[in-house]
Amino acid sequence: MRLYALHEGHHLRRVTFADDLEFGKPGSDIFDVGRGQVNVECAHVVFQIANAFCSRNGHDIVALRENPGERKLRGRRAPAGQSPAALHEHAFAQRQAMERAQQGAGAAGEGPLSSGSGSAWQALGPAPLISDPSGQQSYGNVAGRVTAIAVDQSDTTGNTVYAGAAYGGVWKSTNAAAANAASVLWTPIADDQATLSIGAIAVSPDGQTVLVGTGEANNSVDSYYGLGILRSTNSGASWTLISNATGAPSFRGLGFSKIAFNANNPSQVVAAVAHVGADEGSNAANNTVGLYFSGDGGASWSLATVLDGGTQVISGSATDVVFDANNGTFYAAYRAHGFYQSSNGGQTWTQSQSTGLATGFLATGSSEGWAYGPAGALWHTNDAGRHWTAWVPSF
Repeated sequence: MRLYALHEGHHLRRVTFADDLEFGKPGSDIFDVGRGQVNVECAHVVFQIANAFCSRNGHDIVALRENPGERKLRGRRAPAGQSPAALHEHAFAQRQAMERAQQGAGAAGEGPLSSGSGSAWQALGPAPLISDPSGQQSYGNVAGRVTAIAVDQSDTTGNTVYAGAAYGGVWKSTNAAAANAASVLWTPIADDQATLSIGAIAVSPDGQTVLVGTGEANNSVDSYYGLGILRSTNSGASWTLISNATGAPSFRGLGFSKIAFNANNPSQVVAAVAHVGADEGSNAANNTVGLYFSGDGGASWSLATVLDGGTQVISGSATDVVFDANNGTFYAAYRAHGFYQSSNGGQTWTQSQSTGLATGFLATGSSEGWAYGPAGALWHTNDAGRHWTAWVPSF
């Protein structure tokens, strides 16, 4: 007979006698508690008693046995009551402080990649890579998800473009319109920031202010949370992280679907904030998704008021936002609720029409606009969003 202790995370669940216990199969329980009742530290006391018992009766004792699923999540789970995203940000700040201290002390640091006597590292991207070099299950050249693209409208040549990757940071090109696509160069400009998970990018009309919403809201199993909005006032040369809105709603643990400037008044900006797909590590219980507005070019943010027939709507994931310069109106999509519009810089929103599971916008212009929903459904408006009709193609 052997003694097994099954624990999940930091909690002891069961101590069992069995000849050869397989996970999930019952043994002869001598100590059984509900999940989360006994801290693992108690296991040491239990084992001291159990070891003495086993020694007297000729039984073997086996070390703690852990739930395999719990073992995979052990390194990702934060202590109870603490925000994983906030802990991540704190750890990054500590690392930065250590690096500054080392530099001040004249420490050598890591040095460039090409230092030393060995071969220098060669960059492999950003560029598509062969999915399976063996050819057994190859999908050809593939790349990771590009989650955001923003063209600098102040550059009339169209050469200045920003791109964001699911967990690859922010990239910038200043020759994106080159005739030879192979000659287009991309440079990472935010690799020194606390998170590389990118959901949205917006550039002010003058090209100076760049806003990056961190956290990918595409709802895949590996769409990871962000830490807030990265703001640059020098075209991406340096960044400031904005982690909270006015009144303390935290962006940590959430994702950004879209950010839009008012092209006529760039001090007004609206951000669509949503939950991310990967639950582990996100902090969805202690922050608020929805529509946020800024009146100072993205330096500070406030949660908007969303109304449906005069009744305030419970905050939910906002999946898209665009600005129509022709009528000075922001339009937004609220997941599973419908389309909304705002004519006061995003402070308050009214429902233009309930279309069920709203997803996002394709384009707006003059009084006409197009939007899309689940399963590729298209919606059309010709009265500046007041009414929407489902578009049915005719062939």
